[in-house]
Amino acid sequence: MDVKIYRTSKADKKLFEEVKPLTNKVKTSSKIVLNPLKTYQTLIGFGGALTPASQETLDLMSLEDRRKVLESVFSKDGLNYSLIRMSINSCDFSSEVYDYLNGTKDLANFSLEKEERLIRYISEIRKIHDGELTFVASPWSAPSYMKTNNNMLDGGKLKKEYYLDWATYFALYLKGMKSLGVDVNYVTIQNEPEAHQTWESMLYTKEEEKDFCYNYLVPVFEKNKIETKILVWDHNKDHAYERAKELFSEDNPYVVGLAYHWYCSKEFENISKVHESFPNKHIFFTEGCVELVNKCLHGVLFDFKNGEVYGNNYINGLNSFTEAFIDWNMILNELGGPNHVGNYCESPIMYDRKTKQVIYNTSYYFIKHFSHFLDKGDVRIECQFPSSILATAFKKKDSNQIVLIVQNETEVDEIDTICLNNSELVIEVVAHSIQTIIIDN
Repeated sequence: MDVKIYRTSKADKKLFEEVKPLTNKVKTSSKIVLNPLKTYQTLIGFGGALTPASQETLDLMSLEDRRKVLESVFSKDGLNYSLIRMSINSCDFSSEVYDYLNGTKDLANFSLEKEERLIRYISEIRKIHDGELTFVASPWSAPSYMKTNNNMLDGGKLKKEYYLDWATYFALYLKGMKSLGVDVNYVTIQNEPEAHQTWESMLYTKEEEKDFCYNYLVPVFEKNKIETKILVWDHNKDHAYERAKELFSEDNPYVVGLAYHWYCSKEFENISKVHESFPNKHIFFTEGCVELVNKCLHGVLFDFKNGEVYGNNYINGLNSFTEAFIDWNMILNELGGPNHVGNYCESPIMYDRKTKQVIYNTSYYFIKHFSHFLDKGDVRIECQFPSSILATAFKKKDSNQIVLIVQNETEVDEIDTICLNNSELVIEVVAHSIQTIIIDN
């Protein structure tokens, strides 16, 4: 087997560095068995959220540094991102709370003036990314007057009398973005519909989400000849299957899949169950990060473990039929903001406003072990691996090349034998590491 191996590891501080395969013949009973003939889901791609906070942080950088950062995210030599998530109205990672009605209660005043900076950055990204971009848009809250608590913040529900207006608001957003050159491919109905947050948030039961989706949003899309597809749920794994059963009980060509986040729950079996029960529906991972102040994935800034959180969730997600991965903020400042409610988080890239330094966290390199090598159209293959590690494998769409990703979160170095067809390759899987092995089959 002709192979190349790239490693990120804690002990020797390697960050996405090429290493040599073992040359000595070591006998081991620990095996990673690959079967390219047994295939699973086809990949859609990887990406991140271009939040107002990320845009504001990019604004603070020099033109040269900004260009380098965008290249490190969207170029083929970098993360090779092809998906971008955007917020409809403001979110917690905005410096201000806003909607698109300029403080009025009249849809006739709808304007996307607030998104001029976003459009500018998308234009810059298109000059860097070699290929199509896929856009996903999500609302955190309807305008305050449409809600039971008359506030974009602090939870609340959508008032029944405004279901049609809110669906129309979606259509105005999508048509407006298209007129600005951004054809949004997917919308989610609501970011985290079970989360009552101090920031922009809005609650739906599964019955309410289904009612809004099929009786208001879909008819408005049909009436306005909008081609954007709809993803349901957009929240954690714990109740993903429960929502899927309710929202997919009707079959409509607009409703094409389920989105999920990684906070507060590890039940990847629920994601697999969604695929098993609804194999024609897409599964998107649409948000995850290491939180610095919140209760779910509380982490310490710049910790190596934060990268392992990404590798663990990406491998388990891929092995649970996830087709697309969208990280949260692409870049934040050194505090993990700006954030108008102090809900700070680490991001793969951070910018120190005092020193003017661009910081690439371990999460950046962990993501790169996936996104740099895998593209839209690549297909996951069967990969059996020992319980001491995590692994997933893909066959490239345009060749016989196999991409194997292996993560070891333990304190123990391990020697494994990769078995592919009639060939074997012995590799070292060092403690606290992630490796991408490229095999020319």
